[in-house]
Amino acid sequence: MVQVHTCTRSNKGGNKRATQGWIANVETDKLKSDGDVSPYELRNWIMKTYNVDVPYLKVFRGKEQAYTDMYVKWEDSFMKMDEFREELLKRNEGSVVEIDFDKVGGKKLFKRFFICLTACSRGFVVGCRPYIGLDACHLKGKFNGVLAVATETFNSWIGKLRYKPVLDLLDAIREKIKKRFDKKRNLVNTWNGVLVPIAKNHLNDIAKNLGEYEVTRSCENQAEVKYKGTRWEVNLDEIKCSCRVWQVQGRPCVHAAAFIAFIRDANWDKYVEPYFTIEKFKSAYAFQIALMPEQNQWAKKMGRKYIHLLSNAHLDDQEKIELNHRMSLKEDTSARDVVSMDIVKKTCKNPASESFDQSETATSKRKRGNNTKSHGDLGVSGST
Repeated sequence: MVQVHTCTRSNKGGNKRATQGWIANVETDKLKSDGDVSPYELRNWIMKTYNVDVPYLKVFRGKEQAYTDMYVKWEDSFMKMDEFREELLKRNEGSVVEIDFDKVGGKKLFKRFFICLTACSRGFVVGCRPYIGLDACHLKGKFNGVLAVATETFNSWIGKLRYKPVLDLLDAIREKIKKRFDKKRNLVNTWNGVLVPIAKNHLNDIAKNLGEYEVTRSCENQAEVKYKGTRWEVNLDEIKCSCRVWQVQGRPCVHAAAFIAFIRDANWDKYVEPYFTIEKFKSAYAFQIALMPEQNQWAKKMGRKYIHLLSNAHLDDQEKIELNHRMSLKEDTSARDVVSMDIVKKTCKNPASESFDQSETATSKRKRGNNTKSHGDLGVSGST
C-alpha cells in the first residue's frame, strides 16, 4: 500500500499560477480596506493567506496594476487637472485654484496645485483666530510628492487618502471638508451657553486647583499671583499675564484664573476671546462647500494637458534631454546654496548654535532607496 505523500513540492521555478493579474486581483480588496500597504507586507500576507510564495517584484507590479484597476492610470489623473480646476471655480465662486507647471518642448510638466475654497477662507476670516498652522504629509502613490495644508493634525486627518492618484486625492479632500462643515453645523445646534465646550472644559479644569495660588491686588483689575516662590503679573483690563499663555491661547491661564476666581461673582466669559464663543463657531462653518458630479460629467476642456515630472514616457528624446539638463541645473544650484550657506556660517558675527539642526524643523521623509528625484507638491487650504 502506498503511503500518504507529505513532502512539500519543489518551487524552484516559482508558482506560475500566481500571475501578476491574480496578485492584483487578490490585493485589490486588501488595499481598499487597509489603505496603502507596502509590497513587503503584501508578500507576507499572500504567503500567510494563500500559502503561496511569490517574488517581491511580482508583488510590487501586482500592486501597481491593482491601483491602476481601481483608479485608472496614475498618469491620466494629471490630464484632467484643468477640468477639475474649472469645475471647482464654477461651483465655488471666489475660490482660488492655481496650477504651476514647467514647459518642456510642447509638453507641460505638472509641478504643484493650490486650492483655497471660498467657504474655508470666508469662514476663517469671520470665525477663527488670526493664526495659521501649516502641516504637511508625504504622499504614498506612484509619484509621491508632498501635500501641504493650512490645518491641524493633517497627517491623521487625511489617513488612507494619501496613496490615491492626485485627482482622486484632491476630490476626496474636498468631500471630507464638505462633510466636516455639515457635521459641525449640526453639532453646534446641540450646544448651550456662550462658550464652546472646549473653552468651558478648560476653565473648569484649571479652576479645580487654585487653592495654592496667592493673589495680591494692586488695584481692582491688576494683581500679582504667587505660586511656590514664583510670581506673575496679571492685568484683567488688558487680558495679559506675564507668562504669556493667556495672550497666545486666548483663554485665561491658571494665574489669570486664580485672580478671576478671587473676584466675587466674576463673569468668566468676558475673559475669553470671542473666537471661543458659539456664535463665532457658527460663523466659521456657516458657508457651504458646493456639490460636484463624477469626473465623467465635468465640462470637457481643450488645451493644456499636464504630465507628471517623473512620467517622462510622453516625452520625445529631445524633450527628455532638455528635462535632464534642467534637473542637473537644479542640483548644481542646490550645491551652490550649500557652499554659500557655509560661507555665511563662517563669516556671520552671530551664527546659529551648533546644536540647532535646521532639518529637524521641517517635515522629514523616510528614505526610499536612492531615489533623489523631485516630486510635485499640492497645497490645500481647509478648515478642520
